[in-house]
Amino acid sequence: GKVFASKFAPPKNQPFVVVLEAADKPETAVTVLDPVELDPSGKTALDWVRPSPDGKYLAASLSLSGSESGDVTVFEVATKKAVFEVVPRV
Repeated sequence: GKVFASKFAPPKNQPFVVVLEAADKPETAVTVLDPVELDPSGKTALDWVRPSPDGKYLAASLSLSGSESGDVTVFEVATKKAVFEVVPRV
């Protein structure tokens, strides 16, 4: 019942992840994961994301300084907080 999307909104340097009630309701978009909020230096990039089937969690591969060697962190969508253990070098 939710739509997860990548959003690019200049002047932000990197895309971020939003969740919407439906694809035809862009006004309902809420930011779930913004790499610049995690790392204000802008050196953390979002490689890929996968929501859980129930939409409660979002797994994200995050890479530092263009390494393309992402560590996977799972975020709880409702709280936007990291949960579980980080899986390195995925």
